[in-house]
Amino acid sequence: SDLQSELQMKAFECERAHLLQEERNKTLTQCQREREKFREKLEVLNNELQRLKTTKDTRIRELESSLKAMSLRLETYESLEKELDDVVMQAAEMENEQDAERVLFSFGFGTSVPSTSRRRMQQSVQLA
Repeated sequence: SDLQSELQMKAFECERAHLLQEERNKTLTQCQREREKFREKLEVLNNELQRLKTTKDTRIRELESSLKAMSLRLETYESLEKELDDVVMQAAEMENEQDAERVLFSFGFGTSVPSTSRRRMQQSVQLA
């Protein structure tokens, strides 16, 4: 009877250990699935991050190129404006109005200047 009780106790402990092992195996399998799912998610996020970095780098290069082109354009406009101001000042310093017009024509600011610009120059010359 003692042996029978001990045998039943050992069988119960064995069954309990087996159930605990099955439960832990299920938990392990679930954790492995979650780990795989997170690994895949991490891979997707890393790919997205790399794509965004590439897009950002491309956009930065485009913007820098555009800025360089616009800066060159601005320099050209500023140079033209300075040249126009110099010609207008030179024409304004002339005593004779016909000489002033000849100066403007000699620098190509005669009939080729649009009427609004020509008016601006004439007004500048008259004001000076």
